[in-house]
Amino acid sequence: MAQSGRASEAVRPRPGSLTMSPKSGEAYPMQDRPWLRLLLIVWTCAVCTGVLPGAALFVQLFVDAGVGSSACGPGVTGSCDKQFVFVSEAFTSATSVSLIANFIGGILFDKFGGNRVSKAGALMVCMGLILVQIPLLG
Repeated sequence: MAQSGRASEAVRPRPGSLTMSPKSGEAYPMQDRPWLRLLLIVWTCAVCTGVLPGAALFVQLFVDAGVGSSACGPGVTGSCDKQFVFVSEAFTSATSVSLIANFIGGILFDKFGGNRVSKAGALMVCMGLILVQIPLLG
């Protein structure tokens, strides 16, 4: 008996699915090594997180460097509790804004797709870098 082509198609993953590369139709290189993929993801998250998640480590360093010293009032030398609270609130606010932006970015990613959202994000980063340079030109 001859098998129909439909049965063999049901077994193979569709091109563009999670287990197949959308362009070549070949399996992803790390598909058989999920532990390596997990290690790369953890490493990337640890290296690329930035300053905000390490706020507990950096607040005292910024306070010691004099960031927010105007919160202590005139004539006060060294650091004070108000300065520490000011710097901590700045980190907390920045983390909140970052989390809200990630939430909105996720919604946009689901609605418009990764390609469009990543291009728009790259464009916004370029525009931001240009805007940061404008005051330095003066």
